[in-house]
Amino acid sequence: MSTVNLSITSERLTQADALLAGIPDGMNKALSDAAKRAGSRLRTYSSAAIREKYDISAKNIRDNENSKMRYSLGNGATVHVTFTGKKIPLIRYGMSAPQSPTPDRSLGRVLVPINGELRWAWPGVHARGHQFKGTPAAAQYHPTSDYPAFTATMRNTGDKNHTGIFARTGGVTASGSDEIQQIMGSSVAQMLSNEEVRENIAKDTAEKFSERFDQQVLALMNGWRS
Repeated sequence: MSTVNLSITSERLTQADALLAGIPDGMNKALSDAAKRAGSRLRTYSSAAIREKYDISAKNIRDNENSKMRYSLGNGATVHVTFTGKKIPLIRYGMSAPQSPTPDRSLGRVLVPINGELRWAWPGVHARGHQFKGTPAAAQYHPTSDYPAFTATMRNTGDKNHTGIFARTGGVTASGSDEIQQIMGSSVAQMLSNEEVRENIAKDTAEKFSERFDQQVLALMNGWRS
């Protein structure tokens, strides 16, 4: 989970409250609209800020992003936008290869336990990938077993068309097959926890939140909105 906070000072709220004194629920209307616009801006800008540092498409960010917004009054006004979500498979990051199961025929076939039986099969080409722009796509391994990763399509996970980068863990399943695990990248929340990314997002959207709040106060004072 990652939270970005955008604030308006108590002094500005006091000034706005005096200007909106004759308008029923004026302060809440101005803040609510400004918060919604700021939240929308934050979600849009967060994708751009992430893609400046991470090699991932806007679609993959949208598909794996879950955000919630609320605002609170206290010592000023603060918009809290919280991002959550699962880790994104490494194969969805740029430069991941191969993108489909590819046998490595240069090594010869090997015996692989499949459903409790040893069968001859071609090993997969060693998969490569990265998360950060400006870095090479590196050969991938299981993080604890150091087995080389490969691209495979899984048909027993509820999504028979799911292709990803996997590696053997060194363990064995109940059916006697090698246990494998998918290699994952960061989640949207983790990418937004990156200090450089967060600073860029907060600076841009804080200015928009403040600007939109002033616009809404003016609109209510002049009767441009009810």
